Amino acid sequence: YLFLLGGILGAFFSKFTTDLLSRKQAIPINNIFVLVASILIFASKYIESPVSLMISRFLFGIQGGMTCVTVPIYLIEISPIQMRGQVCLIHQLFVLIGILFSHLFSFKRMLGTEEKWHYLHALPPFIVSIICCIFFIMFCPDTPRSLLLKNADHEGARTVLMRLRNTSNVAAEIEEINEESRHSSTDESLSLIQILKNNHYRSLVLFGLFLQFVQQFCGSEAVNIIFKQKFKTSLEKNLFL
Repeated sequence: YLFLLGGILGAFFSKFTTDLLSRKQAIPINNIFVLVASILIFASKYIESPVSLMISRFLFGIQGGMTCVTVPIYLIEISPIQMRGQVCLIHQLFVLIGILFSHLFSFKRMLGTEEKWHYLHALPPFIVSIICCIFFIMFCPDTPRSLLLKNADHEGARTVLMRLRNTSNVAAEIEEINEESRHSSTDESLSLIQILKNNHYRSLVLFGLFLQFVQQFCGSEAVNIIFKQKFKTSLEKNLFL
């Protein structure tokens, strides 16, 4: 429950993170929660502290909630309009790949034992976060939209677009971002209460909530539980003969 609570708070406050910081800064900062949580969960085995374990789960939840917002925003803003859907699918694809590997590493022949469980929960996220931060800082640019609208860096936005699109003809996309900014600046900001009172916006919000709700009934959790209860032991024996 602490993980879920952290996820709710992380997703909610991610808006403030992306508004205060650039898109490129927000993602590595999210990984700070993972680094701290990994250290706490690893130490909890030796200091025998349930509190340390609970705090780590809460911090993992915050990072997970923030990542589900900041990463798709970054992917959307660096992608061409016609490819945004496909590019955003990559995020969810790798989330599922991560879940798959977490199940594989939890086999008793690997790290799923009473003596090694803290390695399972601490080392993979710690190592992946370090690699992600180094790679992101060194090789990934800020988004053209963030550079143009937040920092008013027209030349920087143009340079990044030329690098991402592999062409020098990016004037149309720059103008599109400027046009989007002009439209958004004229729109009045609405509070949550005002959104729920407006028939049009309320319908969109309720439809989005409905999709998220029914997604939980697609069967993935049932398959996950069955896998853990019935097939994991036999699969482990077959894999490690």
